[in-house]
Formats: sequence, C-alpha cells, structure tokens
Amino acid sequence: MKAAGLIPLAVVMVGGLGYGLCRVNGVDAHVKQLMLAGGAGLAGGLAGCVPLALAKGGVQATMAQAGLGGTVVHLMLTLVLGGVMWGMSRVEERASLLCWLTAFYWAVLVAMVIVAVAAVRSAKVESKAASGGGPGVAGSETE
Repeated sequence: MKAAGLIPLAVVMVGGLGYGLCRVNGVDAHVKQLMLAGGAGLAGGLAGCVPLALAKGGVQATMAQAGLGGTVVHLMLTLVLGGVMWGMSRVEERASLLCWLTAFYWAVLVAMVIVAVAAVRSAKVESKAASGGGPGVAGSETE
C-alpha cells in the first residue's frame, strides 16, 4: 500500500521544510514540539490507513467508506495525542505545539486523501446486477 511511504514522507517533508524556514528566518523552531507533533501526525496517519487495509479487495463504495472512516480515525487519534501532549507538564511552548500539530495534521490528511482516492480508483466497480438492480429501492418493483 502506498500509505506506508506517502504518510511518513509527508511528515518528513513538513518537518524539514518548517524547520528550514524557521532557521532561515532566525526563529526558534521548537524542535521538541516539532518532534512530538510529527509523531502524533505519523501515528494518526498510519492508524487512519488501517480501515483501507482492512477493506482491501472490496468494491469502490466499500473503499470510499473505508477512506472516510480512516480520515475520522486520523482526526480523532491526532486530537487525542495532541491533547495528551498539551496536558503534559514538560511541554513548555504550547502555542508552538499547536502550530506544529496543525501543520502535520493537514499534510498527513492530504496524503491520506491521495491514498484513499487511489484505493477507490483501483477497486473493482460493483455491477448493477450484483447490487440488486437499478436506481430504485430493491424489491419495490411494480407488478
């Protein structure tokens, strides 16, 4: 699955780009917060790919639902991990943690959507005969 490489790549790219921009502009990058937020983004993103992996081999509708479920898992796990980090007494600069979490969340979300769209496109299409017929409700045909 592409997620194994694309999501960590997104985390490394955002972390590296953000750190580099901070260094160039003479701003403290808050490396501790960067690493914590990157770990939360990576964990949330990889956990969000579990529904796609479980639905592998399904039809397009199943893969689309798995992709949506994966984004919810990603959101919730990133939120929980961010809240735990926010509450830790060892994290001094909480505002920088929030900025890094936001950057990693959006980057990983974009990577997850790319993976989900690729999974939906590569899934087999369910035929009308297998799904019970046309656009109406199954079993409601008039005699």
